[in-house]
Amino acid sequence: MVICPVLVQGEGAAQQIARAIAYVNENQLADVIIAGRGGGSIEDLWAFNEEVCARAIFASEIPIISAVGHETDFTIADFVADLRAPTPSAAAELAVPSQAELSALIHSSIERLQFAAGKMIESKRGDLERISNKISIDGVVNVYNQKRLIIDNKLKTILQRTEKKLSEKREAFSKNMAALYSMSPMQVLSRGFSVTQKQDGTTLKTVADVKEGQVMRTVLQDGTIFSQISHIERADHNG
Repeated sequence: MVICPVLVQGEGAAQQIARAIAYVNENQLADVIIAGRGGGSIEDLWAFNEEVCARAIFASEIPIISAVGHETDFTIADFVADLRAPTPSAAAELAVPSQAELSALIHSSIERLQFAAGKMIESKRGDLERISNKISIDGVVNVYNQKRLIIDNKLKTILQRTEKKLSEKREAFSKNMAALYSMSPMQVLSRGFSVTQKQDGTTLKTVADVKEGQVMRTVLQDGTIFSQISHIERADHNG
C-alpha cells in the first residue's frame, strides 16, 4: 500500500491531486488508486470538482476509485473515475477481493477443469469404440490400452500442474491476507491502542488543534467514546 499525501482542500489542492495521480501512473506504483478524503462542506470538497483534477482522473491508465466525503456527497471526480465508493473505508473494501469469493472461484475452476477432463476422456473413449468396429478385438485392446495410457498420463500431468499452481496461489494469497490483516487499523486497536478524533472525524495529532470544552471522539476496538475536554496539559520538551 503506497500513500501519496496531498492537500485535499484549499488553494493548490486540485493541482497536487493531479500531480500525485500522474506520478503513480508514471512509476506504476499500484494496481488501483483510491482518490479521496473525509467529509466536509461543498467548499471543502471543491478540489475534486476542478477541471485539472477531473482530467487527471479520467486520463489515468491505472483504475481509480473515487472516495470523496460521505455517502451523500457527490463531486465531478465520482463521474470520471472508474468506480465510486460512498466513503474512503468502503473504497478500501472494494479494492481488496473477498477471501471467500476467491476461494469459491478456485474451487469452481477445479470443478470445471475436472469436468472438462472427464468429457475429453469420454470423447476419446468414444473414438476408440468406433475404431474397435473396424479392427480385430486384439487390436482394439492394444490401441485402447495405449490411448487410455496416453490420455491418463496427460490428464495426470494436467491435474498435477494445476494443483501445483493452485497451491502456489493459495500460499501467496494466505501470505498477502496475513500481511494485510496485520496492518489493519482494527488489529492495531485490538492491542490496546485508540484513535482520538474531533467531532467531524478529523484525527487529532497535537493539543494545539483543540481547546477546553470541546467534545472529542475516542475510537476503540469495540466502539466509540465521546468526551468533553476539561483541561489541557502540554508536554514539556525542555527537559
